[in-house]
Amino acid sequence: MPDSSSPVSGVREAVRSFSPAYFGMVMATGIVSIAAQLLGMSQIAIALFWLNIGAYLVLWLVNIVRVFMFTGQFFGDMVDHQRGPGFFTFVAGSCVLGSQFVLITENCPVAIGERSSRRACTRPARFNWRMRWTCRSCT
Repeated sequence: MPDSSSPVSGVREAVRSFSPAYFGMVMATGIVSIAAQLLGMSQIAIALFWLNIGAYLVLWLVNIVRVFMFTGQFFGDMVDHQRGPGFFTFVAGSCVLGSQFVLITENCPVAIGERSSRRACTRPARFNWRMRWTCRSCT
């Protein structure tokens, strides 16, 4: 059993106490990236976009590990009044990253999880009119 000062126990503790609100970083980076794209600073926008993809994947990986290693703590956070609202950043961060895929790479299928951009951007039952309008450039 490792002592409490070992690097492994430090990583375990970091994963155990990992805040669900860290997806706010994906939101903020994505918003700055989209702003840079709209202001014509494409290189900055693309760099932040790739940084955001990396952060998104790492955050999901840590949360998946947390679900399996610290199930009680993870689901306890969902009902906690202080930490629970942080789970909303999962959804918001995913939406901002999807917006980056649409606005920076014009990749609608990846943004909304469809294989065909034509089919993805014309499904009114599943997506609102704003998404269909945004995806018009992709079809």
